[in-house]
Amino acid sequence: AEVDCSAQEGFCNDMDASEYPTLQYGSHEEILDHYKGSLELEALRKFAAENLALQCSILHQEWCTGEQMELIKRIKAMNSDELSNIIDEMNDAFEAKYFEAEQKVKSARKLVMAAERELEYAQASGDDSREEAAKKALDSARPAYEDAMAEFDAEIEEHEPLELTL
Repeated sequence: AEVDCSAQEGFCNDMDASEYPTLQYGSHEEILDHYKGSLELEALRKFAAENLALQCSILHQEWCTGEQMELIKRIKAMNSDELSNIIDEMNDAFEAKYFEAEQKVKSARKLVMAAERELEYAQASGDDSREEAAKKALDSARPAYEDAMAEFDAEIEEHEPLELTL
């Protein structure tokens, strides 16, 4: 799609379209990735062949596999209560994974903050051994926090959506 960023500045800011041309790709259901490659025709063709695929959907069933068509058929046959229950189960599963990752981040952040506070107290007291111990604790807490943040980000940006199983 083509967008005039002088007329639709808010949309362009939301999409992080800061230069012309800005090419983005991915599923409409996810955050789009920026294409960073060459704009030469052959490079674009190669990128498209390697990275882009037609997506199966209710509106575009011609791109669906037999398995996907069977799933669509089964979903269409459900009443709204059945479908709502399945969606609720999927949302609950996602929320549980999100909550678990969020708790790990909070716990790791508390450890970093406690270690930083201890380091400040140790430095203020002039106790070299206490300061050294606080530095070690901080050096250990920071990677744990970074790992927890990376896990949290991976949960949020997960490229594979939860599977609808019936």
